[in-house]
Amino acid sequence: SAPLAGVSRQRLPGVKPGQPAFSPAGDTLYFPWTYDGGGHPSKGNIRLGWVTGSRIGRLRLADPEGGGDAPGPRLTGLTLDVSGRAVGDVAGMVVADGGRRLLVSAGGTHEILRFEGDSLPFTQASASEVMDRRLAADPSRFRRLVVEGRPLGKKLSADGSRLFVANHLLDAVQEIDVGAVGNEASTNKAPAGRPPATPAGRGRGGGG
Repeated sequence: SAPLAGVSRQRLPGVKPGQPAFSPAGDTLYFPWTYDGGGHPSKGNIRLGWVTGSRIGRLRLADPEGGGDAPGPRLTGLTLDVSGRAVGDVAGMVVADGGRRLLVSAGGTHEILRFEGDSLPFTQASASEVMDRRLAADPSRFRRLVVEGRPLGKKLSADGSRLFVANHLLDAVQEIDVGAVGNEASTNKAPAGRPPATPAGRGRGGGG
């Protein structure tokens, strides 16, 4: 077989790109990362979120056959920080439901974020330091679930109904009902290396 060769390279304005996930068509890569626009940590900038910010990156991949690029920027971003309730240390990414659902783990704020819809407000990565207000206020498109500990990498079940999350501080794998993220979600945990049992009840956080 032919040796692997690089097709394209994309610089990121920031640090710590997390677990990536492809769109169903395989032509777009999603990943969480920490955006750094060059702000300095003054009290005012910290209060406004102008030091670093959490983003989902959406990168249109170059055509390996050289078919040309679609119009618009290759890299766009979705700002995750809500005014007054910022997100911290984003790490894991899952694309589900044919690309209409995005799930992100945020270890620094001990939570899972769920986004729904075909037209999420991806823009230039530096466009805004806080989430689009309409998205932040729309529970049909944006939900948050606190799971305690430090959630990192994630894997979706074959039917898309359950999310398995590696939680570093809990030393456990958490099983989460995807449809309930942001509500009183059914969450079950098991020690690392052992499969979660069937959840016995419903509750927030990492309780078994």
